[in-house]
Amino acid sequence: MHTTRSHPLSSPAAAVLTAAVLLTGCATSETPAWTLLATDADPSLVLEGDATLVDRVLVLDGQTGYATVAAPAELDTTAGFTVSAWVALADVQPFATAVSQRGSVAGSFYLGVAESVFAFSMKDADTNEEGHTVRAQGAAAVADAQRWVHLAGTFDAAAGAMTLYVDGAEAATTAFDAPIRVDGDLLVGGAQAHAAPADFWPGAVTAVRITPATADADAVTAEMEATRPGSAPPEAAAPDPAAYGDGLLDGTWDYVYAPDERAFLAGLLGPEAMAEIGDLTGARLGFDGPRWWQGFVGDGEVWVVDGVPEGDGGPFTIDGSRLRMGDDASGATYEWSLAGDELTLLLLDCSAAGNPCTDTDIVRFITERTWTRTSTDPSY
Repeated sequence: MHTTRSHPLSSPAAAVLTAAVLLTGCATSETPAWTLLATDADPSLVLEGDATLVDRVLVLDGQTGYATVAAPAELDTTAGFTVSAWVALADVQPFATAVSQRGSVAGSFYLGVAESVFAFSMKDADTNEEGHTVRAQGAAAVADAQRWVHLAGTFDAAAGAMTLYVDGAEAATTAFDAPIRVDGDLLVGGAQAHAAPADFWPGAVTAVRITPATADADAVTAEMEATRPGSAPPEAAAPDPAAYGDGLLDGTWDYVYAPDERAFLAGLLGPEAMAEIGDLTGARLGFDGPRWWQGFVGDGEVWVVDGVPEGDGGPFTIDGSRLRMGDDASGATYEWSLAGDELTLLLLDCSAAGNPCTDTDIVRFITERTWTRTSTDPSY
């Protein structure tokens, strides 16, 4: 297991498909609640990546799929609020988000899994720098694609506390009195990190509700019972192993920099980043099933691009001699060849949000190499 540090480098986007889902203000006693995936309604939810709707359930692949919708203007996460959803978890990943709101860089809150346990998280700044995320964490998450779990997170501004409920029971309460308000979209099945989609939910999400008031345990239980799904979660189609070379590239791949290359990168990254990396010796790629990650190696540790805990390189696909890192709108396409444990990548094109990359030369410098497999373990 490699030590991980994080540094933003890329900003992948996703293809867009519009679907019909509800976002309305409805009354619960005297407090309105904004509800998603509850009834048939107007087109408001936008599906991204490999996300599908099945009978008002958002089915997600845990790799690229999530959905967005404009947040209600009245949503103020610096005041008391409650967010909840029914979820099914097909695979336990270190970080996976069922519901969040994004800002410019990160976001204001996250409901889902963090550090492999169920969690409700909030930030005191719209950043992915360390030390700005506070979590109420419950028990270890358990993968069961056919079991619904009700998650709810509450923030009590007056008490300065955030609480996580799992299946109606209080799981954890954490002190927190420095919330932020952002004006970005609500995300279902994902989050934002380093200004890019991240932490995709593997499984299903339905009956998402956000209430501009702090619910107590009785109210959480009542809402859970009122919104309980009437059927088992639909399953997401598993990725086709042939699309990522049947795991042929699984593992970590290293490139050792020459002195002039180290000097160039030091100038590119700047003194602050270099002080964190230390003695920069090379670069490392990792391929893990249908996903990839990339980082630098310094002082024997991995400094990961878009790293843990929020984000990674994203998905990749193989089609003959072409290897695509990213999705159709944002990413890079390479001609690839494999000779034993030597992987050669030649950059063919690079795009960002459907437009040509403005930093193609840098992408080429970092990735257009002959890489040597140093481990079959794809972890950081």
